[in-house]
Amino acid sequence: MPVDRVVVITTNPAALARLAGPLSQAGLRIVDWSPRGSCTGYSRHVDEHHDLADDPAARGRQLAAIARSISPSDWVVLGTDADIHDVMDRRRADSSLTRLLPTARHHKTLGSKIAMAAALADLGVEQPAWTSASTAEAVPAAVAELGGEVAVKGDRGWGGLAVTRVPAGSAPTGLAGDAPFLVQRWEPGTLVSIDLLVVRGEVALAPYSVVLGEIRERGASYHRVYLPIPDDGLRESLRRLASGLGGTWFGNVSAIARPDGSHAIIELDPRPNAWHAYLGRLGYPLVAALRSVATGTDVPAEAALPRSGRPVVNLTRVVQGSLAGNSVRARALFYPRATWRHVHRGDLALTYREARDLARWVVLTRAGRRRVEDT
Repeated sequence: MPVDRVVVITTNPAALARLAGPLSQAGLRIVDWSPRGSCTGYSRHVDEHHDLADDPAARGRQLAAIARSISPSDWVVLGTDADIHDVMDRRRADSSLTRLLPTARHHKTLGSKIAMAAALADLGVEQPAWTSASTAEAVPAAVAELGGEVAVKGDRGWGGLAVTRVPAGSAPTGLAGDAPFLVQRWEPGTLVSIDLLVVRGEVALAPYSVVLGEIRERGASYHRVYLPIPDDGLRESLRRLASGLGGTWFGNVSAIARPDGSHAIIELDPRPNAWHAYLGRLGYPLVAALRSVATGTDVPAEAALPRSGRPVVNLTRVVQGSLAGNSVRARALFYPRATWRHVHRGDLALTYREARDLARWVVLTRAGRRRVEDT
């Protein structure tokens, strides 16, 4: 079925703001629900903007109203892990909010790492051995059951946070996050990321990248190298994930490339990643894949076309560091030397442009103008 509009619901529109251009180029109308003053409200690509309420009760009423308005020709995109958790928590009292998920089956993977691991197991997806512990006191027994080195993860953590690594033979102490806990065997190998676009239950894009650098306190990677997927087993796991959950959605899959060349998926975040918007510039057919969403036509054959395995630095995240806020990102414009040491010949250095546009948005917004061409 063709999709007429994308309904974006997010408390942090940064990633979606960068995707607005490709979505618009694909012929999709964009309806944006984000906080008052968000840059998406001033984008020429956004067709309709609504202020998302700060007050939790008022936001709950908005979400219920949005759910009632969703038609089969709409594509709903929840922008962040926090937005997903919010919808899943409210869904317990209002089942109509299931309409804000890509399909009803997605609720099995959202809001709970334990439920996600169980869903991946049901789908036959390769993942590390795991068990669960309902309380902190039950964690030592769960660790002993798995044996060897393990990772203990708070069930509601996200972004690689709320994780405690427990060496083999050690007792778990100082657990991060809250109970219950997912206890997962620690897989030796290299962290990789796959920025999925799934269209009607079919993998449309699966750019594979090796993570070279992370901002750990934010749970965010800033330095990657994109490569063709080297493992047919991983391709099969991604296919099972897409077909088993169905629907149309952006997602980020974190996996470990084992020394023997196989892969274990350790996490699925079914929302846009900050890297999705850059895929077209890396050589992936992002707009063509999104156009298949808009037209309801066959998904184009997935093309893995990274530029010769070149390392890519996301300078937006470098400049942000562990800080947050528009003023910090705009430093790339006002203090460019802060980014120079991170730039190498051939890097995908997009942040300077983004910071420039962000600064223009701030200036023009204060001057009372409502649109910024490049936002």
